[in-house]
Amino acid sequence: MEIKDTRLDDNAEIYKKRSDKPQRHKLKELHGKEKLQYFSDYYLKIVLVAALVIALSVYFIYSVWIAQKVETVLNVAIADYVFSSEVLEDASNRFGEYINIDSESQRVLLDNSYYISVGDYSSTQKLSTYILVGEVDIIITKESIFQSYVLNGSLSSLTDTLPTDLYSTLSDHFYYGRIRENPEETLKTATGSLEAYGIYLDQCPMFQSQSTSEDRPILGIVATGKHIENSFDFIRFLFQEYQPPTNPNQIVTP
Repeated sequence: MEIKDTRLDDNAEIYKKRSDKPQRHKLKELHGKEKLQYFSDYYLKIVLVAALVIALSVYFIYSVWIAQKVETVLNVAIADYVFSSEVLEDASNRFGEYINIDSESQRVLLDNSYYISVGDYSSTQKLSTYILVGEVDIIITKESIFQSYVLNGSLSSLTDTLPTDLYSTLSDHFYYGRIRENPEETLKTATGSLEAYGIYLDQCPMFQSQSTSEDRPILGIVATGKHIENSFDFIRFLFQEYQPPTNPNQIVTP
């Protein structure tokens, strides 16, 4: 029987000196640009991803902290009326001065990002949610939209809540409506008592140019709103104090 030679050749890989070294040992042997290139090849992507994660975390924490730090003392939802950001900021800042807020820790929010009359579902859902949780104090929208919020019981009766001075001064501007007593009732068949739920704003300087005789702007106080006194002051401000700026030099900044 033939016996095979099982000895390995002297050049076999097992006899060769291993040249693999830990990466830290390799890094020590490199110099200057070689080290930079090595770092770029093996570590740069990891460092950039870690830095991005840290930056996003810091931004998120800061945003939450700022949101908690700044108190919204009045949230006004303006639906289907277009104003420039400068006019909205000016009105917010002037009203803030009017009620003497601390601009470092408090703010007035005039939000005209709602487009309900054009069938924007996200706007309708957003406003409904804010009403449900009490995050909005005032609604300003067209009469054709406003009457549905009255019908659904989302707004406070001005007959019961409005201070005497405002009630007597603005009674000629009231919108009257009824709340439905059951889900089957409509605007025409609602059986709730006829009461004042809104104030027409077509004589208010800020909304005069936005008004049409077919679909007038109306303001209503949300039943779940948390800032009722500031809501009253905002009505006074709109009718008695505020004149929209006609040039950039009139705009008030914080």
